[in-house]
Amino acid sequence: MAFHSILFGREDSSTPVASEPPFFADLHLDQIVSALIAGRDQYELAPFFYRPLHGVEAVRYRHQVLRDLEQETVLDAVSVFAHAMERMRKHLAFARTLHYARQRQRWFLAAVTVYCESVGSFVEQLARLELRAPGFVALRDRLVSYAESDGFAALAAETRELESELARITYAIQIKGNHVKVDAYGGEPDLSEEVERTFAKFRHAAVTDDPVRFREYPDMNHVEAQILELVAKLHSHTFARLEAYCTRHRHYLDETIGRFDREVQFYLAYLQYIAPLKAAGLAFCEPRVSTSSKEIHAAETFDPALASKLVEERAAVVCNGFYLTDAERILVVSAPNNGGKTTFARTVGQLHYLASLGLSVPGRDARRSWPIRSSPSSSARKISKRCWESSRMSCTGFTKFSSGRPATAF
Repeated sequence: MAFHSILFGREDSSTPVASEPPFFADLHLDQIVSALIAGRDQYELAPFFYRPLHGVEAVRYRHQVLRDLEQETVLDAVSVFAHAMERMRKHLAFARTLHYARQRQRWFLAAVTVYCESVGSFVEQLARLELRAPGFVALRDRLVSYAESDGFAALAAETRELESELARITYAIQIKGNHVKVDAYGGEPDLSEEVERTFAKFRHAAVTDDPVRFREYPDMNHVEAQILELVAKLHSHTFARLEAYCTRHRHYLDETIGRFDREVQFYLAYLQYIAPLKAAGLAFCEPRVSTSSKEIHAAETFDPALASKLVEERAAVVCNGFYLTDAERILVVSAPNNGGKTTFARTVGQLHYLASLGLSVPGRDARRSWPIRSSPSSSARKISKRCWESSRMSCTGFTKFSSGRPATAF
């Protein structure tokens, strides 16, 4: 199986949706997505959460990826790689802010160094992991092939050589008045050590309340830049090679790796979001989806947007359950004022939408029928609308909504 995407199988289009669906605010899905993407602006994840999947196989594809990520070893490997790629992007972003070309080139080299090392390490880790998801298995095969390719091997080797060459550069600086002279290092004694020995006798305990703060500027000043230019003249071959390297490898990032790095944040964001809820004893499960059965049920479910606030406040979260079987199609909700009708109606819609994204849903057991002619988003909206309308009815008749205590069996 050739790797296509960690989010989408071949049978599913990967075109994201740019705008937020109109029902998001009603279901508080806007709050959930805002919490999910907080601090991850660089990945532009929101469109992925705006786009439900189109079929059962697409949902199962994501379920399998999530199962692998639930293994601590897999999650750790992916997280370490993601952090390394984030560091790489920070190097590139920092380089773009710099004024002097040679400093930009050095930070570009540092970014590629992180890239080559992280790809090599990630490939080694994936080879040792027990992966079952077709998405991860195909990714591993693709990365192994890439890491063993002549192109990547040449990039990694040249990067290491340049790093080594730059690390070996030495030079001497003579400062006399306003004149600065840069010359080749001839084995002169390191005067910095002598200065430290001279002032060592004045050193006392470490100072922690120094009123003077020295500012660190990321960019070089003009004196440092001129010194670097003179050093470049002394080592013209190395710096010419660095300049050519930056031009030749400006598009070094493999498209597949770049795409995976972005898309896997969809899963990492959700796992991070539900982690404190699970730690508080709330359950999440993989919903069973079917196009043949119209049964819908959920046990011990809850509104994750509300639960996040309650858990943070260390308040209790009330779980509920519901089910529709056989020919049943209408859910009637009856409860006193402030009895949880609106929250329950919202929860039903959230369950359907989260299930249509291929994510785990709140509860210990859940089943969702998959509409054949209508999209998951329209289905979620219709069902939540029915529940919303029924929650406004004053009913004393039949109900399948358990309120005020956890539901244990359906």
